[in-house]
Amino acid sequence: MKNRTRAAALAKSAAVLLTATLALTACGGTGASTETAQGGVLRIGTTTDVVQFAPLNNVSISDQYIMNQLYPDLFTLEIDGTLSPHLAESYTVSDDGMVIDIVLSDEFSWSDGEPITADDVKFTLDRFVSDKLLHGITIASNLASAEVTSPTELSVTMKSASYGWAQDLARSMKVLPMHVFADVPNLAEYPIDAHEDAWVSGGSFTLTGITKGQSYTFERNEGYPLSADGNEAVEGVEFRIYPDLNTMQLALQSGDLDLAAPSIPSSAVTSLASQPNIEVVETTEALNYSKLTFNASSAPLDDVVVRQVISGLIDTDAILTSVLQDRGTHPVGPVLPVYTDYQPDIEEWSFTADEARTMMTDAGYTDADGDDYFDGIDLKLLCDQGNANHAKSAQIVRDNLATAGITVSLACSERATSLAAAKTGDFDLYIHKLNQINSPATSLALQYSSANTSGLYYNYVVDAEMDSLIATAAAATTEADNIADTQAAAAYIHENAYVLPLYVEALSNAYNSSRFTGYLPSGSETFSMVNPYSLSQVVPAT
Repeated sequence: MKNRTRAAALAKSAAVLLTATLALTACGGTGASTETAQGGVLRIGTTTDVVQFAPLNNVSISDQYIMNQLYPDLFTLEIDGTLSPHLAESYTVSDDGMVIDIVLSDEFSWSDGEPITADDVKFTLDRFVSDKLLHGITIASNLASAEVTSPTELSVTMKSASYGWAQDLARSMKVLPMHVFADVPNLAEYPIDAHEDAWVSGGSFTLTGITKGQSYTFERNEGYPLSADGNEAVEGVEFRIYPDLNTMQLALQSGDLDLAAPSIPSSAVTSLASQPNIEVVETTEALNYSKLTFNASSAPLDDVVVRQVISGLIDTDAILTSVLQDRGTHPVGPVLPVYTDYQPDIEEWSFTADEARTMMTDAGYTDADGDDYFDGIDLKLLCDQGNANHAKSAQIVRDNLATAGITVSLACSERATSLAAAKTGDFDLYIHKLNQINSPATSLALQYSSANTSGLYYNYVVDAEMDSLIATAAAATTEADNIADTQAAAAYIHENAYVLPLYVEALSNAYNSSRFTGYLPSGSETFSMVNPYSLSQVVPAT
């Protein structure tokens, strides 16, 4: 049985906020206004236009900054990966693990005055299946039915019992307005930028204007019940588009901008935090994961010894220090560190160059020409060159492997090109990043199941044992079994060196405190400090 109450969860949230984040406040001068801030429009910076306006059908982080304002979450995802009540007050899983009973708050309304009810939740679940909306891929896969039992209650039945699936629904479910979209044949093909009558929000603010290439404007949703005292001074929100992060940071420093939506690069944190009125909030237990994935479909990476050698040669501590300035953590296995209960009992791979050469030689690899490099090995390392941290990490990986006679050729390119190469398996090694809001068991399935229903499996090999362990974890019906089975799957993935975790990067969110304060951090980049609940807690600075 699983039951979460609003008061208990919100109390836990407050404690986590105090212990898991570090505010870096400007010390380079007072810089603060001597007048009490009076409120006004909250100005938030982003770097790109919305590409996908179809509701709950976008995966781009910058798209979600805008679109997530409209469709409320059942629960709020806290910085430690736990949940607090939001639109839903509680959820309970039946003893047989087949049914989830959800109880909604009766205080929420859409911005047009219509109450948000269980019918909206059922409608959204049904559209996840019929319209194949990207936000609902995981949920739709195991959804049998949803039955509304009262305006604030519904029962969701699974195709097969799964503790992890129940977690996924609670963690990732957003809700659409049925009365707005009921007559739309396919929401995946319904961009709301062309339909102003669909600009209806269940979040704290609702969309009122789109100026492509410039801004997105929002006004208050008076039907949102969780706004803090004083939040009424935030008359509206304007997302402003900047050509790059540097320009955005300058606007933040000058006071032309109140909050930057994207996380600030580690290299810029110290200098930015020293500016008057600028505060940087670091969330260390973030829900992101940069990793080195091995294409195990062909030689030499079809050899587990080679994968283990490479994993043990790479100096992840050096990557943390030189690339992230120690603003991050290094996970040992494929489960995010924030999920402490799910960590398997494993040890990090570590070999000296001499040890690695001996292992390679014992495995049959040779250096016949005596050039200190093993014959016939030239590994293509793929990454997105637009991600400076990944590009720098790739250079360290190349140099580390060279010490043991393993040749690496860098093939980093712009994001679309590198992603296309990854999707076709045109690489040996791939540095990439995944933001994870799913349960640990589901996250493993999305990344390492050879069925590849998510399109995120890049090992390109069918490992029946790994698939079986992942399936067992997904099918666990109790928390204890889910934890134990997830640990077993994670240990197998680690021991077979299908992936080398490089780092979990701390999220550094910056704002100018001269006008507003009260933002709440999140461990997820897609939530950032611009999620509807965070914006509902913003108040004028004093």
